[in-house]
Amino acid sequence: MALRIKEVLDNKGITVIELANRLGVTRGACYNYINGNPTVDCLEKIANAINCDVRDFFPSKNDDKISIEHIIVIDGVEYKLSQSEIIELIKNKKK
Repeated sequence: MALRIKEVLDNKGITVIELANRLGVTRGACYNYINGNPTVDCLEKIANAINCDVRDFFPSKNDDKISIEHIIVIDGVEYKLSQSEIIELIKNKKK
């Protein structure tokens, strides 16, 4: 079973280098986590570093659904956000 770590990183706009920096490991180690068979402990560290749930790394029954992404430009910088990320931003703004 292939994990979806790279896909989650891409959806959040986080590079492998940025993840490596957040984890305090080398870029090579980070690529091994993404392309290899990471431990549950490693998956939890990655999830905490990028503010997601470990379950996001595993394929689900809903993977066949169309993914909706939006590009938002703020001060000339493009941000790629999924529909769920936009909803989360709106919820946090209302608090």
